[in-house]
Amino acid sequence: MATPKKTKSGNWTMQVYIGCDENGKRIYKRITAPTKIDVMYMAAKLKRDGYIPQSRITTVGDCIDEYIAGCEFLSPTTVAGYRMLRRTMFQSMMDQNIRTLTQKDVQDAINTESRRITDRGTKVSPKYVRNAYGLIRASLKAYHISFDVKLPKDDPKFIELPSAEEVINAVRGSDIELPCMLAMWLSLSMSEVRGLRFSSIRNGCLYIDQVVVDVDGRPVVKKKAKVETRNRVLALPGYIRELISRTTQYDDYCAGKIPDQYLIEMRYEYQIRRRLNKLVPQITFHQLRHLNASIMLMLNIPDKYAMERGGWATPSVMKKVYQHTFSEERKRVDETVDDYFNTLLQLDATKACNAHATNT
Repeated sequence: MATPKKTKSGNWTMQVYIGCDENGKRIYKRITAPTKIDVMYMAAKLKRDGYIPQSRITTVGDCIDEYIAGCEFLSPTTVAGYRMLRRTMFQSMMDQNIRTLTQKDVQDAINTESRRITDRGTKVSPKYVRNAYGLIRASLKAYHISFDVKLPKDDPKFIELPSAEEVINAVRGSDIELPCMLAMWLSLSMSEVRGLRFSSIRNGCLYIDQVVVDVDGRPVVKKKAKVETRNRVLALPGYIRELISRTTQYDDYCAGKIPDQYLIEMRYEYQIRRRLNKLVPQITFHQLRHLNASIMLMLNIPDKYAMERGGWATPSVMKKVYQHTFSEERKRVDETVDDYFNTLLQLDATKACNAHATNT
């Protein structure tokens, strides 16, 4: 799209390409409006909808609504997330006129959101504030409006994970053993676990090729994960294969007695989370995936293979977000470093004693 230009009269104008005629000649339509923002809005509507609107965007909320309306190519979960941010975040800005919006207004709104206490009695997380501002920034960018603001950063997190042995002992023989082992052993997320069907098991492997997520309170099947690398194939361990046979109707499916169905009932998600919280309060279901990444770190699995197993697109995400060190391992490291320095101190003390004996 062309760049708006200011005319001698003070108005703004630009040409918009709208197609070709029967001879293949390109057709342009000129738009003129009092402000640059109006021209950009009218050009965007003409380009997308084929007509010039009579009304013009005036508020930040209008910009976001227009942006969301044009996001038909995005997944339903992403659009639902945008709508949630539109309803709950930066409400003080939604009715503000974009023509008078200043950088100070935006920064003040960011600072206010960062201090806001939710209905649950907790502060809005820095990540949620950044995500909400990302939607605002993308919405305003369509009209050449941008601001250089400071966004809140995440507070340092020190996650103490239980050992895999503790989790196994707690869930073994329970009604949530299968989903927990899939998460902890194979690094599957809740949506990936929910998306597994009997037909996902082929040739001794588990094919992660769809997920099930909730959109507006209803389960939705997505054939493509959020990140392409999340669609992957994993060797199915014998223990998990046996667990599937014991706790599901998988053998009947293999014998052709029943049609294909899900390994885990789609509405079982919240029961899994509650059951896990009772059995192992110090870990969440998603942190079982963290536990898997940490185990691979402890076992010195090369990044390339760890990323393939977990479906991480970059090593930075895997290392920064998912991999943690265990308390026991840290204790061993501390002891190793302490032993090293204690040995040096003992050597120095021995040398000092020998030197003193020699002098006397």
